[in-house]
Amino acid sequence: MSQRRGLFSMEWKLVAALLAGYGFLKEIRPSEPYITPFLTGPDKNFTDEQVNQQIFPVSTYAMLALLVVIFLVTDFLRYKPVIVAQSVSAVVTYCIIAWGQGVAIMQFMEVLYGLMWAADVAYFTYMYAKVDRAHYGTVSATARVGYLLGRCGSGVLSQVAVSFNLLSLLSLQFVTLGASVAATAFALALPGVSTSFYFHKKAGSALPDVESRPGSGFGSSEALGDDPPSPSAAGVKPAPAPSHPSVVKLLWADCREAFSKVDVVKWSVWWALASAGQMMVLSYVQILWQASVRESGSTETLLNGAVEAVYTFLGAGAVWLTTQKKDYSTVGDALVGVWSLAAGAIVILAARSQSMAVQYAVYVVFATSFNAAITIAYSEVAKRVREDAHALVFGINTLGALLLQTVLTFTVAGEGGLELDIRTQFTIYGSYFLVIGLGFLVVFVVTLFTRRCSTARRE
Repeated sequence: MSQRRGLFSMEWKLVAALLAGYGFLKEIRPSEPYITPFLTGPDKNFTDEQVNQQIFPVSTYAMLALLVVIFLVTDFLRYKPVIVAQSVSAVVTYCIIAWGQGVAIMQFMEVLYGLMWAADVAYFTYMYAKVDRAHYGTVSATARVGYLLGRCGSGVLSQVAVSFNLLSLLSLQFVTLGASVAATAFALALPGVSTSFYFHKKAGSALPDVESRPGSGFGSSEALGDDPPSPSAAGVKPAPAPSHPSVVKLLWADCREAFSKVDVVKWSVWWALASAGQMMVLSYVQILWQASVRESGSTETLLNGAVEAVYTFLGAGAVWLTTQKKDYSTVGDALVGVWSLAAGAIVILAARSQSMAVQYAVYVVFATSFNAAITIAYSEVAKRVREDAHALVFGINTLGALLLQTVLTFTVAGEGGLELDIRTQFTIYGSYFLVIGLGFLVVFVVTLFTRRCSTARRE
């Protein structure tokens, strides 16, 4: 028995190490902070308009099309094949960036980039299907540290290479490609998963009776994270792995149960709205920087890599700070409302400024504070839904964000829409956040007024 326990202990530690290594290597992409200068530079010779309107928008459309498929395929194929596909698509993506020519091949590259992004759902949920629940926190933290160290190290590497003329922008593509190949080796080394949340549940595990399970409103013991009721009380029954029709019923039941809670809906709405805006800002900010450099005639070395490293480092600290307060249920609406207003104001400031110092500062503040705010949203949603439904709810919220991002991309930036210049685009993104902020502050005031009226009536 002790030998078996030792093997289990070794396995979860191996999974943690491999996930951290994979996360680190897949985020070593020193070419990313300078992708726009590379595409518009002498190596590729695309115009700003081609990059802004014809190339970059394709990844958004691809992510939207692939996310639902990837979510279901991830569960059906049991995670590892999708992680391997993610790493292989990264290798092909950076081969195309390095050697491909023409808009069409770059658009195909953006489809693969969309697959890379969508497949992150497998990376972030693999651990929950593979390791024992007792080790969730440790494995999750280890994987997250590897991910953040990769991003931070990538930013430092790219900045040092550019500032000291150690590597050309093309050479940075080859460094990224090499890291992607190494990440593929880690993906292949990951242990396989025998079970999953929906298609391959453990034989004899308790499955919710989806015909009779009601949605539990906010305030129930399950929503508040108390011990779950016994199988007989909860209406669950031991069952073999479910058939595909029962999987659909189970997905629907989990979805209905989660979104019957007002707080889950509120946090999810903000999550989707804010994530869509954040993805627009981060996707197109390099084009704004490029425009500012050209308008000012500056010959200074770009600090894209440095600000990437700084925001990743500060973002990790900001995320830690969010854990110091455990309950955001009473101030959450006000918190995200104020954040959204502030975010909108500084994005508009960046749109109107030609100073690279101002724009870099805006980027760091915006990205760092968003990491903190979205972490709070993750936590507030997660504590109100069943553990088995986390991936489903997170996937639905991400899909909502992508739908909104697709609408914004097509309307504001994409070919066939308004095709606005980059400064007007960022003014719209800032205004978008201002509207979100005002909306959630109104919700906060109404909720506060309703609670006080309810308290007064009881007294």
